[in-house]
Amino acid sequence: LIPEDLKIYFYTQPVDMRKSIDTLCILICDVLKMNPTKRCLFLFRSKSANKLKALYYETDIFTLWYRRLEQGRFVF
Repeated sequence: LIPEDLKIYFYTQPVDMRKSIDTLCILICDVLKMNPTKRCLFLFRSKSANKLKALYYETDIFTLWYRRLEQGRFVF
């Protein structure tokens, strides 16, 4: 269950959707200068903007969601 007051951060540059949890964590640390184990939701989009990955951490567990639009694009 995701808390209602959860902070959400968008990684603004397109990301290769083949990236794993570990590689996304490196982006969060190196580029955003944040701790990926902070109770936040991190969103990443593909270059074509039809794919979205969401990374969330809760007590000792990373969760990665992947969404793909059949039509249209995610708009930020």
